[in-house]
Amino acid sequence: MIRASRKGRCTLKREEQVRLTKQKLLTAADQLIVKEGYAAVSVERITKLAGVSKGTFYTYFKKKGDLMIALSQHRFAAINDQIPLLVNGDPVEGIRHYLMSYLKVVTDQSTLAMVRSWLRFILNPSNGQIGKFENDRRGIERLLQGLVDHQRLTASTPVATIANLLTVELYGILVAWGVDDQASPEQRLRDYCDVALGSMLAPYLVK
Repeated sequence: MIRASRKGRCTLKREEQVRLTKQKLLTAADQLIVKEGYAAVSVERITKLAGVSKGTFYTYFKKKGDLMIALSQHRFAAINDQIPLLVNGDPVEGIRHYLMSYLKVVTDQSTLAMVRSWLRFILNPSNGQIGKFENDRRGIERLLQGLVDHQRLTASTPVATIANLLTVELYGILVAWGVDDQASPEQRLRDYCDVALGSMLAPYLVK
């Protein structure tokens, strides 16, 4: 019994150490990328600021791009935590709230230079990185599926298709902002929701 208890404490200690180390890497990467942009930041600089070895970095991430995905997931975790609260309400308003919350995280926590750097990384096929887009798409898909499961949308709702369309729209708004910093991404998204979102969902709303 004593051995089992000690083993359990050791396991918890290791898990906490893993969590803290990953958090150090995420925090260091976030600070550097916000200040200098994704392309200018190396794994060596991230590990130096985090106070860990490069070998430790590669224990948790295969490459710098994987850390970028993890950082994005960390930033957007609070938005995905809202999903259980949104699936019981009006689908149009729930999805609108989710999309606006997503955009707010980007515009509040990222400089325009960082967004441009991030877009180059995501949109460059040579990077082979589809993880960020797919992660964002899955968040929207979870919300849509939750609305179906709670009978706010019909079972015939093309969840995957709508999730893909909404994610593409979000990315398009960010691309437009990266090209023209005078364009308000929030206003573009509000306009889209006012004009198109209701019409897209109308055939699938439960009466």
